[in-house]
Amino acid sequence: MLTEASPSSRLFVSNDDMPADIWEQNVLGRTRLANHLVPFYVFVPVVIGLSAYGLVVDQVPWLRFLLAFVVAIPLWTINEYVTHRFLFHLQAKSEFTRKLVYTMHTGHHEYPNDKRFMLIGLNVSIPNAIITGFIFWLIVGELWTGLLAGWLCCYLFYDWLHFATHVYNFESRWFRRLKKHHLQHHFKYNDRNYGVVTSFWDWIVGTKLHKRDLNEQSS
Repeated sequence: MLTEASPSSRLFVSNDDMPADIWEQNVLGRTRLANHLVPFYVFVPVVIGLSAYGLVVDQVPWLRFLLAFVVAIPLWTINEYVTHRFLFHLQAKSEFTRKLVYTMHTGHHEYPNDKRFMLIGLNVSIPNAIITGFIFWLIVGELWTGLLAGWLCCYLFYDWLHFATHVYNFESRWFRRLKKHHLQHHFKYNDRNYGVVTSFWDWIVGTKLHKRDLNEQSS
């Protein structure tokens, strides 16, 4: 778990769970997903079903199916970066929008150890999967099953990894690097390090937090 927030953190409030009165005032809905295994119970069967449908029913050649699956990976990372930067950190202009953004993300920044804000709720992920699948079908036709299967695997990996960066301390160098990258977004600069599964787009776009930024902050 996290310990102490940097004084420069603009959104951090507490390492404890969000108090009930703050929840009532700011969060849309009464329940949130806090068990990181639930998305796997829901979407792993969906991925298996999509694969079976695409390969057996639609008879998509397995190489084309695999290619569509792999193409979903960079598409997801772009979606993750853009959504986090421009939607989750949207400057709300109405009370409803403020509550919506707070429910999606601001609450997580204020109470980063509250597990109820670490995962994407099924009330969001299921409709999103349906809409995304329809869009993929319109664009790529029969390859939509492979593309959506890859997309959902990326979503599951993202959701688990985001949860893990706040809860676990694995010894893997790869994990420690991504954990540091994400927690700097929380505790150093909220307008840097938007990527979770990769820091690639932060490097490309210029939102990666560098040591020189931290040196300027401490000087």
